[in-house]
Formats: sequence, structure tokens, C-alpha cells
Amino acid sequence: MLGMSATFDTVDHAILLDRLYRSFGINGAVLSWVRSFITSRTQTVHVEEDQQSTISAVVCGVPHGSVLCAQLFLLRMC
Repeated sequence: MLGMSATFDTVDHAILLDRLYRSFGINGAVLSWVRSFITSRTQTVHVEEDQQSTISAVVCGVPHGSVLCAQLFLLRMC
């Protein structure tokens, strides 16, 4: 069973954006804002002070610790 943190990492951006548009009528500037909020993110891992992994694009998931994290996850489920 996935923990809640890992579950939020499984949210597919395309499905979420499509659901917001089709099921909830969210479009225009608001949909663009949500798109920019969840996409175009990167991640890297730091090991010790002088080592860093390659920067990778984050292609799914919602930002952890944000106020919208749980709401966006739940909207995906509706």
C-alpha cells in the first residue's frame, strides 16, 4: 500500500488537467495557472556537499506541502 506522500506522486498531470476542464469547467487563466503550478518542475538529489544527480523533469505528482496538494489529488478522483 502506498503512503499518502507516494500517492500524491502518482497524479498524472494530463489526466488532472483534463478532469479539471471537463468535469469542473475550469478553463482560461485558472487552468493555465494550475498547469504552470504542477508542470515544468524538476528534481535532483544532493549527496554530501559536492555531489548532485542529474536534474530530471517531474512528469507526475502534485507539489508536496502546498495548500492545493490534497485538493488537486481529490479532484483527480472525482
